Amino acid sequence: MLQITPAPPTEARSFSLHGNIDAHAGESLQGLHELTPGPVRLDFSAVQRVNSMGLALLLKLFEHCDGRGVSIQVVNANRMIAMLFRMTGMERYLAAMDQAVSEPLKARVNEKSPLAGSAARMVPGEARQPQHSSRVVVPKPAVTQAAAAAEDKLRFLANMQNSQQLNGWYFFNTYLQRRLSRDIHLDLIHAAWDNELQPASTNLVFARPFQATRLLLEHDFQIVARPREQADEIVLLVRAQELRQELAEFAGGRVVTESPESFVYLLGRFLLDESGLASEDIEYLFTGHEIKAVRALLNGEADLLFMQAESFKSLSALTRSRLRLLDESDSGLAFHLFCIAPACSDLLTDMRQILKGMSSEGKGRQVLDDLGMLGWDEPEPEEIDMLTMLYKRYVA
Repeated sequence: MLQITPAPPTEARSFSLHGNIDAHAGESLQGLHELTPGPVRLDFSAVQRVNSMGLALLLKLFEHCDGRGVSIQVVNANRMIAMLFRMTGMERYLAAMDQAVSEPLKARVNEKSPLAGSAARMVPGEARQPQHSSRVVVPKPAVTQAAAAAEDKLRFLANMQNSQQLNGWYFFNTYLQRRLSRDIHLDLIHAAWDNELQPASTNLVFARPFQATRLLLEHDFQIVARPREQADEIVLLVRAQELRQELAEFAGGRVVTESPESFVYLLGRFLLDESGLASEDIEYLFTGHEIKAVRALLNGEADLLFMQAESFKSLSALTRSRLRLLDESDSGLAFHLFCIAPACSDLLTDMRQILKGMSSEGKGRQVLDDLGMLGWDEPEPEEIDMLTMLYKRYVA
């Protein structure tokens, strides 16, 4: 639980914040909405973590204070929190000392997307036209949502978070068919976004963060739920025998990752910039598949690898022994989402009840265990707003 205590006054009114800033911090932050005009200093020394909901609450507070003539200054934010402020355009609230830690980052990405193609030196061929792996299950020819509905058979596409979920999604699909009393055709993919999903012929999707955001904004899909207490974090990896120990030592190097339109790529670029390494001066190789990216690193085709943290954990012990973790994120900003197509919106309430109820009954808990999940929750609107804002700022 977040605690806010007044600190001895210095040049401005000062408050010390202790704990995590998340969905439970709203009541504690509410007291700061009554601040009177003038400068206010918020000391984040004892704040361990801020997630997407916490950022949304802070942004609401800061904008409210701006309207009341209250000048907020955040001091002593840790590395990850300061980075999240910059990603979400809130860097103006950071004290000068915290901004100076990554002044090059502020200059480069304050108003310009780090995903812009012109900012990165692309590798010819494969980098410009990502390859895409085969699906685990070959889908039927594309049909329209109306035709699919007429057949009374739902088409469900699930992005596996890691290879260990393979059986779990089949069990999940069987569980869902029994609860809905509907036939569901399951496709499993473990590859990049492009050409993998046809929204017009898909009814149910377990999608990666930016995939889901695109479906919401461009195809009117609706959110059913998100995995409980899960966020998509990333790791930056090098070969085990790599002699360089700090990210700043990789200037002029080459990074391999799966796709340029992914949260992994976005957050990886920020981690580079945060470490004083200009991400626009790095060469990027996009393979279209995480396993191909791992192979490219191990084969010496790149110096660094951006990869989803869960995927790294699911690699074999032998493969992990050939890699070394150089850096990792703890942002809490992005997460997979279970979405439903507009043609099936009449199923939204039932779907949400089924997913949210899985953790409270035996068979559901067993399926969740097979997927490595604790359960499903309906995300807060503010969490989706943050993800949408990142998508619009850096991808759209």
